[in-house]
Amino acid sequence: MKRTYICHIVQLKQALLVINNIKKQQRVMDLDTEKEEAMEMSSSESSLTVLDLPPEVTYMIFSLLDVSHLFQSVQYVCNHWHELLQAVHVWKGRRLIFGRDMPCHQLMNYIRCAPSIDAISYSYSSCHRFVPCLISHCFNLSWLKLHGDFHVPYSALKNLVNLQHLDLDLRWKFEKKHDNDPSLTGIWTIPTIKTLIVRNFNYNEGFVIECIKNCPNLQHIYMSKVENFETYVDPENIEEENKSLPNQLQTVYVSGLQNAGRELLKLVAEPQYRTLRSLVIKPNEYTDKDFNNILFCDKFPEMVTLDIGYSSNITDKSMASLVESCPSLVNLCLSRCSISDDALKLFVQKLFCLERLNLHGTLVSSDLFKHFPICFPKLKALNVCACRFVHQCNVLPLLDSLPNIMILDRRGDFVGGTGNFKTKWPFLSVRNALA
Repeated sequence: MKRTYICHIVQLKQALLVINNIKKQQRVMDLDTEKEEAMEMSSSESSLTVLDLPPEVTYMIFSLLDVSHLFQSVQYVCNHWHELLQAVHVWKGRRLIFGRDMPCHQLMNYIRCAPSIDAISYSYSSCHRFVPCLISHCFNLSWLKLHGDFHVPYSALKNLVNLQHLDLDLRWKFEKKHDNDPSLTGIWTIPTIKTLIVRNFNYNEGFVIECIKNCPNLQHIYMSKVENFETYVDPENIEEENKSLPNQLQTVYVSGLQNAGRELLKLVAEPQYRTLRSLVIKPNEYTDKDFNNILFCDKFPEMVTLDIGYSSNITDKSMASLVESCPSLVNLCLSRCSISDDALKLFVQKLFCLERLNLHGTLVSSDLFKHFPICFPKLKALNVCACRFVHQCNVLPLLDSLPNIMILDRRGDFVGGTGNFKTKWPFLSVRNALA
């Protein structure tokens, strides 16, 4: 009995040891599972990608990327990002610029990807499918620039209900001399248009008049037979200086008109257009009687820029009414006008705000230049090219009194000013054409 009792005790101890070993193994296994779970949790937390970011952060990243990257890379990452790119504020303030090397199918894919884009610039050659695709997809477009030599259905542009700035280059019409194309009537049926720029088009006076009359929100109109405008009326950088009059016509730029008749002059002289800030009509065949009786019979209190160059019939007789009508002039161009020192005396007495004065090819002399530093303290540019009565000895002293002035002397050479100022010279086209 004693021996069997001892055997049971030994077996019990062995059983307890086995149980203890099992408990230790379970504890070790529990610790391993906890470590594995912790590792899994940490790995799951570290596996978050850019796709898991909130939309607000994603939009902020999109705003730092170029438009080309958004089109060529970002939209193809996943469906989620492709949907995010459809938001309006992603493309707000973005301008799409396409050249002639852009295939038509790729261009239309870009437009479909960004229906809320509000500014597009395209130099095209034979892309007649572009404009219909543009109209059907870009519902938020406000700025459009089309330069090329192929037919575009301009009448369909009226369907762009938010379009405010339109810049067209009608080179193909100018070369083929299509003066009265029915499709162009659609340009003045755009109700929201504020800035209208038409280059390289053999237009007539009636086209300009219809555009002014039929566009109630029109503020700036530029018409030219050449591609580039003078720097001081650069249509690419138009600033709405007079915000108190948002729906008033402020700029009329007409250069190279076929027949600048008196109908346009009468329209501009109407009372509702007395808030004009810039008026450029050249060349023209107006006379002193036209200016005295039509244009300058009332005041233009906000007129800043006046260019009536190439008007050989304009003499000193209309300068008195010009000075009284436009007392706040900053830019004045009278190139090739038949004016003399009598007109210059009126400018010295009345126009104290002048910054740019173009007297190219006129009959003025340099006797009154000594009064310029006192009468024109803000003068920055003076053009006396081809003025045979101007002497160099009277021009050079202006550089001492007005150190920032840039002078185009009678020989056509630049004098004074900084090198960068030549790029801002307001009457380069006049000098290149006639000097």
